[in-house]
Amino acid sequence: MTTLILDTNWGCKIPRWAVCTIVTIVSALISLIYCTEFGLQALDAVDTYVNDVALFFTGSYALSDGIGWSANISVVWCETFAATSLYRCRDVANQVGWPSYLIYTIGFAVAQGLGIRVAYGSTPGIGAGVGFAFFFASTFIALFAARTPGIPAPRFWGNSKFMSRFWWVAFYPGNQLTKDLNVLIGVGKNWNIPYFWAAIMKVCSRKLIAHDCTALIILFHSTSPVLSLPLSSRSPIRSSLKRICTTPS
Repeated sequence: MTTLILDTNWGCKIPRWAVCTIVTIVSALISLIYCTEFGLQALDAVDTYVNDVALFFTGSYALSDGIGWSANISVVWCETFAATSLYRCRDVANQVGWPSYLIYTIGFAVAQGLGIRVAYGSTPGIGAGVGFAFFFASTFIALFAARTPGIPAPRFWGNSKFMSRFWWVAFYPGNQLTKDLNVLIGVGKNWNIPYFWAAIMKVCSRKLIAHDCTALIILFHSTSPVLSLPLSSRSPIRSSLKRICTTPS
């Protein structure tokens, strides 16, 4: 939380000690409810909604040490959605138009939430049917609302104007993120991120990412020379990422 605040344009103007103090005090005040006689009931309620209802948005990775504690990586769905649907969205809009991009992207997000909501109220099968039906309907509308891209989609996607439109709204952000990251990390003896990484992350591995990323963060935080550097030493790396991620393809 402190890092997120200090990395913003307004947060960097506040002294670090002040941000840490405010975050600590607010967090402590919020947690006091668990010290009351109502604490166990509050914990049960929060645990139910966080680990069940809100599981769509949150992933956790638990490590047992006899007592038991967990390290959480939150809003995993939102992170993967931003990486594979929102990243460099202006490029997509320039090719197919904002209406098509927004219809597909909003439909993709709403379909998942709607399907889960219906599933909780009826059965998983009905929820899945409603979610997929909404997704296919929004995709159909988005493809007909789209312009034909001036830059054809790669490989077989470019053989049809509709397939080309679908590639731009569905796969371009994640594909471009893969290329941008490979400029930095796919050098020397490092392996490149494979082209199918973004597609897998977008449609089928959000929960796996929640578990695996948390484990990797715990591991690399104590072993990686980059992640163990102080924030000021990582600024050139952040600047390089920002420069690459804002350069037109």
